[in-house]
Amino acid sequence: MAHDARTIDPMVHASQALTIAAELIAEHIPQLRRDLALIEGDLLGDNAGKPKPALGTDGKPHVNTRLLPGELPDTHFTRFVIIDDAKTDVTRRLPPLLVWESNHDGTAEEYLGAAYDRATAGPGLELDLVFGACKDYPTLQAPRARWVAWMAGKSIRASAFYCGYRGVAKKHVDAAGRVHEAVRRFLDADRDRLPADPRQRHTMIRDYLAQRPPPRPMAAGDLEPIPRRDPFTDDPRLRRAIWQLLRIVVVPMVVVFAVLVGATMAWRQRWSSLLWVVPGAAIVTIALAVAVVLVLRRYLYFREGRDKPDDIHRAVHARPDLIAVEDRIVQNQLTHLVDLKPGLFRYVLQHVVLRAIDLLARFVYLDGHLGNITSIHFGRWVVLKDRRWWRLWRRRDRLVFFSNYDFSWDSYLGEFVDRQATGLTAVWSNTEGFPRTTRLINDGARDEERFKQWARSRQIPSQVWWSGVRQSSVENVNNDVEIHRGLASPPSDLRRWMLRL
Repeated sequence: MAHDARTIDPMVHASQALTIAAELIAEHIPQLRRDLALIEGDLLGDNAGKPKPALGTDGKPHVNTRLLPGELPDTHFTRFVIIDDAKTDVTRRLPPLLVWESNHDGTAEEYLGAAYDRATAGPGLELDLVFGACKDYPTLQAPRARWVAWMAGKSIRASAFYCGYRGVAKKHVDAAGRVHEAVRRFLDADRDRLPADPRQRHTMIRDYLAQRPPPRPMAAGDLEPIPRRDPFTDDPRLRRAIWQLLRIVVVPMVVVFAVLVGATMAWRQRWSSLLWVVPGAAIVTIALAVAVVLVLRRYLYFREGRDKPDDIHRAVHARPDLIAVEDRIVQNQLTHLVDLKPGLFRYVLQHVVLRAIDLLARFVYLDGHLGNITSIHFGRWVVLKDRRWWRLWRRRDRLVFFSNYDFSWDSYLGEFVDRQATGLTAVWSNTEGFPRTTRLINDGARDEERFKQWARSRQIPSQVWWSGVRQSSVENVNNDVEIHRGLASPPSDLRRWMLRL
């Protein structure tokens, strides 16, 4: 996808999150499941490196050519998920949804526009195949602007979003991998004649890569510099977060302070009283704020005492539908769906916790570590709101967690428990059935066996999942990028850079 450098900053718009949720037509769901199974069947063979085509409706091997996720422009990971509400109570049942989750480069509108252009240019990206099962879908025969507007109108902003290599575009991820492979081949072939001095060795590597045509497996343009992202100047969300903090916390306190001062001055009617009215009002305002916090804390403890954790005694490996598609390549995927606990208090608390995690992910955890967890490529929490207006007081909001991670499900969940149980508990303690929690962040996920059983029981299958870096871990990607940057601009510690090779 070509971006206009005047309007799109790659440091801001690389590695973005898009979540589109569209209501399905119930009668079309069985056929949609079959179509998605055929697509995923081909990807299974492709990802595993062994042809395993799915069987078509005639029982013969079927090779999918209609929708190839790899044809999506500037895409790191993507998936399609059918969320079909399993609640047996018809009065609580929510409409079935098709969710398209994509981690991409560029703004959402630019990305969708490029997807439309590619889909209408020829075979291989027939998005009508899946979205044709959705209500009011305009099809690719509609004008570009209308199609993009419909898709954008179904998008949901992630409440919290993390990327293990934020700000690095997909083309740079691919280029860095190819450059590292070319350097490795060069070093393996000429290791005996390489100079011992790191600077001379660095110069020799650069000269080798600069030859024309470029050495295999490199492509033209692979040595284009990969810029570094400064989140505090490149990301506008920091300014918005500061304003929200002022609006939610500071502004109410200022209003209370002003009311206290005004009321007292109206009663005293002496300007000389300002000398003691102002500090007195400040003390009262702070005392009221502290009192509100204490009351909310006590209310939280009260609600936690009434929570009902799930009573699960099923082994985490008793889900053959999930296990069958795991451990095919370096990465795995997780789609987790759970109801939020009812009530305004839990809703607001969940929003605050997720906003805090989102800010930490954007401005603190920038080196491939999410609180010491090193295996997450992309992860996000998305709230699916119950928009049925007639159920305003008994709404069923749901929390979806999408994750693209390295290695096995057991090691991933174990890493969460060992290194970030506090954050996990703060998020999911506001959802139904989570292991018993105290003080918002204690216990909960620290009960590893119960937590894993709960997580597995709420996990739902992803009908189609595609990875754009199938053989690379987060550590591999970040290492490739740093090697690439070190070629463009020699680092001060060349010996340390050499160790990356």
